[in-house]
Amino acid sequence: MIKAIKKLYNKLMPKKIILKDVFNDWKITQLFGKTPFAIKHPEIYKYKQHTGIDFGMRKGTKIYAPHDGIIVKVDSKIEYTKEGLPTGTGLSFSLWDSKQLIATRYYHTQKLIVKLNKIYKEGDLIGYVGDTGHSRSGSHLHFELVETNDIAHVINKDNGAGGAIDPLDPKIVKWVK
Repeated sequence: MIKAIKKLYNKLMPKKIILKDVFNDWKITQLFGKTPFAIKHPEIYKYKQHTGIDFGMRKGTKIYAPHDGIIVKVDSKIEYTKEGLPTGTGLSFSLWDSKQLIATRYYHTQKLIVKLNKIYKEGDLIGYVGDTGHSRSGSHLHFELVETNDIAHVINKDNGAGGAIDPLDPKIVKWVK
């Protein structure tokens, strides 16, 4: 009986994801969800909403890991529209945390300094803010958070945001100093 109650509780009550507040002084320029910009530009947003948080910062600002993890994806290709404008996520990468079963994604970086399959610790330098890809609003970091069931499988892909969850939702995420 107790096992069944615990199982039901874990299903109904989302786990708390713990992230180090490495962005504490950063200016948020676009929130998660159906933001005015995302609504105005549905051609840009696959899910008709913004799937992360944009931190507007000076190009070259250091990005530190908010959790321990391993780099599971690195994307160095920059795509262009037929008009010749950069599009997509630009130089980007994903850091997977096997203990919390989450991945954090970092888009529009200035240059890629992380290595695929390399382990990074909370607080390690993992990148620099840039303006690669679709970054019309200037240099910024697009920060995304997804829950996973293993290294390659995002859960809740049908949540309307491709599995992304709001990194500022206090019911799900706890930021620590």
